[in-house]
Amino acid sequence: MHKGLFQAIALFVGALISAQAQSAPVPLKVRLICYDILVFPAKAKFLGGIEDENRFSSQGRFNAPNDELALAPLGGATTHFGTFQYTDGQVFETFPLPFELDIPDNDANQNGIYDLLEYSQGVPATTTFGTYTDPEGGTGDFSARWTKTANSHAGTVVIVFDFNNPVGFTHAFQILNYQGDWASAVKENATVNGPVSVTRDGVPEQTLGGELALSLPQTGEVKLTTTSLTNEFGATFEWATPQTMERDRTEYYEFLTVSDGWLYEPTFDFMDWLIIVDDKNDWDKDGVPDLTDPPPLAAAAPTMQIIKTANGIRLMITGDIGATYTLEDAPSLPAAQWLHPTTVTLTASPQIVDLPAPTAPMFWRMRFP
Repeated sequence: MHKGLFQAIALFVGALISAQAQSAPVPLKVRLICYDILVFPAKAKFLGGIEDENRFSSQGRFNAPNDELALAPLGGATTHFGTFQYTDGQVFETFPLPFELDIPDNDANQNGIYDLLEYSQGVPATTTFGTYTDPEGGTGDFSARWTKTANSHAGTVVIVFDFNNPVGFTHAFQILNYQGDWASAVKENATVNGPVSVTRDGVPEQTLGGELALSLPQTGEVKLTTTSLTNEFGATFEWATPQTMERDRTEYYEFLTVSDGWLYEPTFDFMDWLIIVDDKNDWDKDGVPDLTDPPPLAAAAPTMQIIKTANGIRLMITGDIGATYTLEDAPSLPAAQWLHPTTVTLTASPQIVDLPAPTAPMFWRMRFP
């Protein structure tokens, strides 16, 4: 470069990630919520010291009870169903009582999930009702009084049957919630992936982890492509091939059919789960999370090299292909005004721009936007 005849300055002006100032990104959060409830056996004493026992089961009339209150099939008359295995302490005989039952529909945080199923939510004493079928085919009624404090995975439900009212069976129950930050999530083209570990709320020694992946096949669409995680013992928590996730405010969610959601005993049960990926980042404050409304990519700072040729000068401009930059010149520095703005859209990098040789000292700059 001949310093007496021409000089060049390459500047990068005003290229921000977005038009608004951004705070530090908030890690994505992953939650898993089971819609089935773990209900432990309970006993009740009657006149004469007779003690009966009641157990919940999702395994039908003829199989050993598994202590599960299962989510009812879509379109059912109640939210949940199962079979009571009722043991009469006088004759020492167990009677199966298939039943249907609603759980409380409280939803204080209005997120579409029953408060009873969420660790963070509490349910004051609330009574629901159900019906059962006895071994002779007759039907009866029972009540269920539910209580759970906020920030707890455990509660109680008192079952009172019509045939021994007012004596009830006080069952302890637990809900299955897992959550954790997905801070390792990396977006690569149309995928988001990275290892994740979620911990069971209230029982921190129980965990699920592994590689989690989402695909973003088109604008606004999120698909879960992972089909399994493993628990702290290496047992597989596996679900059927997912479909497209729905969005509720900052949360992307999907219902999962899990082959076995309670990995601590051999029965295949606790199959009804909800997975939530929560993204609190919203760069343009339009109510759509960055997961499906990402901020525009910042254009790379352009660089410019000037080469003297036989017929003038050659500018070799390096930057993002497809980006549009502005080439300007000035006769002196500091420049009172930059002149002759010329747009240059890169079709290659570096891109060559040939100019005639200046007849006086000249300075150039390249700016964006």
